[in-house]
Amino acid sequence: MTKSVVPSAAPVSDNRDPGHRAFNSPVIKRSIIRNGHKSSVSLEDQFWDGLREIAGRENVTVSALIGTIDHGPNKRNLSSAIRVFVLDHYRRNCAQLSIGQHDRDARAAGTAAPQAS
Repeated sequence: MTKSVVPSAAPVSDNRDPGHRAFNSPVIKRSIIRNGHKSSVSLEDQFWDGLREIAGRENVTVSALIGTIDHGPNKRNLSSAIRVFVLDHYRRNCAQLSIGQHDRDARAAGTAAPQAS
């Protein structure tokens, strides 16, 4: 997988706080094999990190994980599909942790936690 850095746009100001500037992450372009053809995917470094972390936890290669994402419902834009996949993965994990914490808090308080449906 080759890597090239594409500079991002100028820092973005938050209109609510003119002194605050968001940190921009450079977009990293990597070459992949997609359906037997060489292609490239451009993602911010944080999404590449998240993708590698998810692949490691699932004991699959990043290429295999990208292939799974590529065969999902978003057939047009693989970069967007990867971003949504990574975001959804961490949202689900966050929700599961939150439910688990709620259950532990309820047990500690001696009350029953409501069952998830």
